[in-house]
Amino acid sequence: MSTDNSLHAEKKLNESKYFLDRVKNSFNEEKLHLFSAFLVSWRSVFDILLFDAAIIFDLGLTRERFFSPRKYTEAANQQEKLNALEFCTWWKNVFQNLLEEPLYHERNYLVHRGTYEPPGPEYVEYDETIDDYINYTASVTFRNSIIEYQPFSAHPEIPFVINPIHEFEIDEDCERAYEMMSEIVEEGKQLLSELGP
Repeated sequence: MSTDNSLHAEKKLNESKYFLDRVKNSFNEEKLHLFSAFLVSWRSVFDILLFDAAIIFDLGLTRERFFSPRKYTEAANQQEKLNALEFCTWWKNVFQNLLEEPLYHERNYLVHRGTYEPPGPEYVEYDETIDDYINYTASVTFRNSIIEYQPFSAHPEIPFVINPIHEFEIDEDCERAYEMMSEIVEEGKQLLSELGP
């Protein structure tokens, strides 16, 4: 077992927290970019947790070669490492729960289908009758949902584009997903400690 107590999954979780903090303090297109970065980083944590287990149980799997739950299971079976198989069973059960998380699927959408292409972005010109642009609320139909959102511009005298982000509440949903993954990593780390190599 490695003398370093920190898992690679924990490091990746910290990376996702980095993006989460920035998502919550961003707007419009920048928020989309950071949201995408958060999702990719956040979702990777779970895969890396299984690779951490492969290292801890010394299954002979390396970063240079293709890695999958199947490869992990095959190696554990061949070496008759029951503790490694027990961890993988836990991991697969948690994965089924992870499939219930909407952001899991949103990550797949962004990674495999590309960035959002909202229908008909609404261009808003500066209007002196709108005194408070920060609290101005707009609505648009996107993916069959009516979304209300508050566009923001640091310089309202410059025309800006309102784009719906998506039907989730990004800040709250990212925070919830992060907390869920944090609990998974903590539980996985505890289980690895109990099972040992």
